[in-house]
Amino acid sequence: MTKNKVGAEPKKRVKHVFTKDAGIHEGIHRDEPGWYDSNYHCYCFGYGYFFHRGKSLGKNLTPDYIKEHWYNEDWCGGLKDSCMAVIDRKRKIAVIRQTNEYFWSIEKGLPEGYIIYKTDESIPIYGITNPKNKKILINMYMKFLIIRYLNTFRDEFKVLKVNVKKGEILGLLGPNGSGKTTTINSILSLLNFDKGLIKIYGKEMNTDAYENIAQYQ
Repeated sequence: MTKNKVGAEPKKRVKHVFTKDAGIHEGIHRDEPGWYDSNYHCYCFGYGYFFHRGKSLGKNLTPDYIKEHWYNEDWCGGLKDSCMAVIDRKRKIAVIRQTNEYFWSIEKGLPEGYIIYKTDESIPIYGITNPKNKKILINMYMKFLIIRYLNTFRDEFKVLKVNVKKGEILGLLGPNGSGKTTTINSILSLLNFDKGLIKIYGKEMNTDAYENIAQYQ
């Protein structure tokens, strides 16, 4: 590298344009802005933030710009709506929105030791990894986990060989969406189920079950 007239070495030029995969790595490990420009799959990064937008935003990114336009950026709405992830290298915290095509690449590109918080919605506030916002961060992640759990197990529950003798009382406990009401409705023949068998007083429950068991009351 040649020196200038005063003997100082010129600054190394910072690269801003990357391929799709290389940009993910750079965005995780450096602050300087960069971008992958594409007609449909563009993204940019800078100062620990990833956005699902290209060069037009990337060339303007500064910490102040991100903060000032988090909730409102002219016609585009707030930057929070296009934010794919927040990487806090100092605290080793990553907040990753799961509704973009790059969430898995960002997650697997993180170094070991990171705590990862996930969401299906917009990252709610600027500076969410700040310790003062820990409650908001935890609530966001808990909401994500609860919704994922309910969506996964909404139609899947099991009651294994439950025998209730005459005079006994059985309580059904569980969170919302765990199947308590569905179980009762199945017992009362208000719902059709395609597996298993329900009997009361030894009689199988079906559409005319109440007539069949009335004699045992």
